[in-house]
Amino acid sequence: MTESCKACQGTGIVIPKKPTRFIVEAVWSGYRSSQSRPCHRRVVKSWEAEALAKVKTVAFTDGTTMSVTVRPCAPREKVQEIHGYDSLFYKIRSRHLTGYIPVEKVGD
Repeated sequence: MTESCKACQGTGIVIPKKPTRFIVEAVWSGYRSSQSRPCHRRVVKSWEAEALAKVKTVAFTDGTTMSVTVRPCAPREKVQEIHGYDSLFYKIRSRHLTGYIPVEKVGD
């Protein structure tokens, strides 16, 4: 998806359009490596993706972890959303938490 710059018209230079949708995906580690599975996937706007991109891992009290990745959504990409941890990610975003986060730090 590209658009021409008005100053560049006629020159053939095309400037790529900035992505506005991003996919936030969380993968739960499980108790064994074979139990690793996606537990949360959601399409978000750029301002929310910017905040959640700073989160790398969420650690749970039972010793398992959830790794978080954020990537741009391709134009017209259909995303199968999984709303497993919406409230947890809302709390993380609203409290500006980053990096490795123990779940106790998120609180109620």
